[in-house]
Formats: sequence, C-alpha cells, structure tokens
Amino acid sequence: MRTKLILFLCLAFAWITPAYAQTGSSKSVSVLNSEVNSLWPDNTVGTITPFNARQTLLDIIASSLNLPTGVPATVAQGGTGLVSGTSGGVPYFSSATTMGSSGALTSNAIIVGGGAGQPPTPTACTIDANPTLACASSTSGFPNVSLNNSTADNTSVTFNINKSRAGGNTLSGDFLALMQFKGFANSAAQTAAQIFAKQVATSSGSNIPSSITLATSNTSGSANQTLTFDTNSHLSNVSTTAPTANACTGFSLQTGATDLAGTLTMTSGTSCSINFGTAFANPPNCVISPGSAPSTHVVTRTSSVLNVTFGTAQTAFSWICVGG
Repeated sequence: MRTKLILFLCLAFAWITPAYAQTGSSKSVSVLNSEVNSLWPDNTVGTITPFNARQTLLDIIASSLNLPTGVPATVAQGGTGLVSGTSGGVPYFSSATTMGSSGALTSNAIIVGGGAGQPPTPTACTIDANPTLACASSTSGFPNVSLNNSTADNTSVTFNINKSRAGGNTLSGDFLALMQFKGFANSAAQTAAQIFAKQVATSSGSNIPSSITLATSNTSGSANQTLTFDTNSHLSNVSTTAPTANACTGFSLQTGATDLAGTLTMTSGTSCSINFGTAFANPPNCVISPGSAPSTHVVTRTSSVLNVTFGTAQTAFSWICVGG
C-alpha cells in the first residue's frame, strides 16, 4: 500500500507542477485554468501559495485513504500514536486505544508485565548468552524459588537436570549435576558446601551407575569433607582430620577411618582410648564391634574422647559414632 501511495503522490505532483508560474517577487503562483480547470470550473485564473496547495492535496489524499494529517497514526488507524519513545524501551498498550513507551529495559533482564495500563518492567533477574540465570536482592529472604503443584493426584513438582556428551553417552567420572552453596570471604564468593551427582561406571543399557555426595568445608579447605551414598548402596565418609591414640598400645588406624566410622588395630589388650579428630559439640552415640574375639564391652565417651573396655582381650575393633 505504501508503494502505491508514493507512486500516486509522484504522479500528482508531476501533474500539478507545470501549472505553477512565479509572478515577480510575489510568493504566490498563478494557476492556468486550462490545465486545472477541474479546480476552477468558471474559467478564471486563481492564485494560491505552493505550500498550501500541496498541503491541501496531501490532506485530500490522506483523507481519502483514512490516514492522519500532521500527526502520527493513532492506534485506531493502525499506528502507535507516538512521536517518540524511550531508547531501550518497548511500546505497550496503556489502554485499549492508546499506546505508550516503557522505560529503558535493563540489558539481559527478564521482563515481566505490569498489568492493565502499566508498562512492562525489568526484574532483578538476568540471563546471558551462556545462558546463565542470576537473580539478586537486598531484601531479607529473597530471592526465593517457589514451585507449587495442586493437581489431585500422587505426583508433584519435577526438577530435571540433564547431562549428555553432545547427545552421546555420559562417561564414568562425569558430573551429572552440581549444586553449590557459597558465602562471601576474601572479597569474593567462596564455595562453602556442595551436593553433586556423579557417574561412577560405564552405563549399562539405559542404566547409569551413580553416586550422590554431600560436601562441606572447614577452616583448612573448601568442600573437603564428604559423605557419599554410592552405586552399591554403601555410605562412606571422608574427613580431613582422623582419630588419634589417647591411650591405646599398638594403635594403628585402618585406611579411611574417620570420627564417623572406622577400624583400628592394637596390641592385644582389654582397653583402648582414642581422640576424635575433631571434637563433637556434645558426646556422640557410639556403637562398638570387637574385632578379634567375641567379648562384652563398656563404652564411655566425651565430646572429644572414646573409651572402650573389653571383657576379652582384643587386637582390633570398629566403631560408628553419630550425633553430638
């Protein structure tokens, strides 16, 4: 339609231009009746200004096409009604028949609707080209995530994390998911704890052997203490501090022993005391298993020491201590 309008205007001005003849220093022009007698049916000579003549012609054309004259096209005419807008903003309907321009929208920000009559606005959440989603707030308890399901059945919210190697099988040792918890220290965000799932063997058909690990940090390292539930349904613990001998002749820890669980060997005897690698907040609850012969035993413990007395001499024993 725009092409046809431009062509029409060109033809119209080409037709009327020869009829203009400047008369001396006058700003008016004479229009010859013979060339535009449809405008002057009485065969007299008329005088008009070029600007007004052309403006009138445009007004006639615009009116015939239901276009606005001198102002932007309104919403009802298929336009926006705007003469300008905000750089970085977007047009929106401020009413059923009126449009406005929103304010500048933050780069990469997730945009939300403002409701009836209101402009869309940026949130404090951004998503970049990676894509990485980040939300920030200085309000206590925010930002938060709320996923609600109200269907009348036995299902609930599903949270999927999918990993592949460019559409191919994942491999043993691949991290399948990682959730990190960070605090702020030394002028930067630092990892304080993690929960991660890991593939631990080659997949078998559609089955992927895996483990899930909870990791915490202490003053000597980041995410350096772990509790893992593995593909064999075994629970294991790695700690940076191991128990030591308090009063136990021939004391020797088995590899991997921690305050949580472990085994030691000793010179044959009926008693052994060990120091926990790190003291519990309160005395833990401990279960003892004699390691070399059936025996009764008595266990006493403090928050930092485990004492065991056997009815029959032992050369080894095991423990599990929790709580505290």
